[in-house]
Amino acid sequence: MMRFIKKLVFLFTLIGSAKAELPQEHLSLSDLDQYIQNTMQDWKIPGLAIAIAKDNKIIFIKGYGVLKVGNPNKINENTIFAIGSCTKSFTATALGILVDEGKISWDDKVQHHLANFQVADPYITKELTIRDILSHRSGLDPSDTLWSIMNLDSKAILQRLCYIKTIAPLRSSWIYNNIFYLVAGEIITAASKTSWHDFIKTRLFMPLGMINSFTCSKEIQNLNNIASCHFYDDAKEEIVAIPWKNIDNIAPAGAIASSIADMAKWLLFNLDCNNEKLLSFSSHQELYSPQIARPETPMLPSKINFYGLGWSLQEYKGLKLISHNGGFYGTTSRIAMLPEKHLGVVVLTNMQGSLITHDLILHIFDEYLGGEKTNWHKNLLEYAQKLKDKAQKEAKMMQEQQDFLTTTFDDFLGCYHNDLYGDLVITQNHEKLHFTFYSLTDDLTHLQNDSFLFVPTKECFYISQTVLNFIKNKNGKIDAVIVKGFVNETFHKLSFKND
Repeated sequence: MMRFIKKLVFLFTLIGSAKAELPQEHLSLSDLDQYIQNTMQDWKIPGLAIAIAKDNKIIFIKGYGVLKVGNPNKINENTIFAIGSCTKSFTATALGILVDEGKISWDDKVQHHLANFQVADPYITKELTIRDILSHRSGLDPSDTLWSIMNLDSKAILQRLCYIKTIAPLRSSWIYNNIFYLVAGEIITAASKTSWHDFIKTRLFMPLGMINSFTCSKEIQNLNNIASCHFYDDAKEEIVAIPWKNIDNIAPAGAIASSIADMAKWLLFNLDCNNEKLLSFSSHQELYSPQIARPETPMLPSKINFYGLGWSLQEYKGLKLISHNGGFYGTTSRIAMLPEKHLGVVVLTNMQGSLITHDLILHIFDEYLGGEKTNWHKNLLEYAQKLKDKAQKEAKMMQEQQDFLTTTFDDFLGCYHNDLYGDLVITQNHEKLHFTFYSLTDDLTHLQNDSFLFVPTKECFYISQTVLNFIKNKNGKIDAVIVKGFVNETFHKLSFKND
């Protein structure tokens, strides 16, 4: 495995040395300002903030739009946004600091620092390393439902790790896993004798002067200059504001909130690997070294697609591209760097799942690098529309599968249990089966035979349509349900009507 990783590192270091010479660099900031405003309208973005770094300086930083749709308060450089999974680079960097101090090694076994760590697979339990969890190559099921829908606290999530199943051999596949960044946070606590929250604040935020950055929801509850969360309701053709969701239970994976002024400082820190005040050059480079091959990103064709330690690694126009997305409930962010050009961009928005972050960053890269340009705005809008059309087509096909129920409801009713996810309850609501799973509760739509469909409300835009296939035992009685959607698991019946 290590030999393969070294080959990946070698290939990634070749990018740039074999590139064609690029034309004179140029970027018109006045044109960019207008481009951003026009682009926001097309992407239906209430507000965003952006920063551009070049040659160890911030050359452009600005807020656009409003904090909340229907509210006149403007976004500025100090507006707080959720940065989502861009948090992962902070967690990986924190571990790099501990490597420099000799308190951990990248290849330490997780159990070396967390003696009670256990997953369902004994081999992975014993062999999983810090490097594995930071690069998403554990081979374990993501199990995001534990923190996103069930809203279990961190302790409860960690207690259920022993039920998480293997879906690929260790180090064989890139399977994005938020929960194991929670484990990484626990390793930071064990090795440093301080919480992940305090470590991030004292060892990263404070030294970098990130005075408007926070690691948990309670710290921002009473702030005024904070970007609300939004999604776009296609049916009503309107932007909808939604409450800020607390994800402190998975904080090391995605809970940081920050301003563009502060994220500009984070951008400069990551572009300047030679500044070893906080992190050694070798540890910084380790973060940017390929650890596992990952699937190609459809909206950004790249000859190179890897994941490092808290960072995605690709190429753009023959240059190394180091980046990460941050998707939150109702916000989208992205940080991207071309280190060979000492160029980087951060974009923070208050809209769910928008590709405007890619649009702006790739446009800026093209404008700066010169040469042949791609109409990323057009391409990404078309790509987003194709995804939307596909989702609508699939939803329609699901609805068209409906037929009449040929048996009574009684056999379906009861409580179904799964060791990892707990209880799912089926009751009757007039002429419908009714589904309850923690905070999710709604009537089910009958499809065919013993299959039913759960369609989340618009407010639960982050939850996929889910099919429930009820399974009969040899006696013709339903004793299990296979859920395919927000989880992919089998729940076994515990109680029966009139038992």
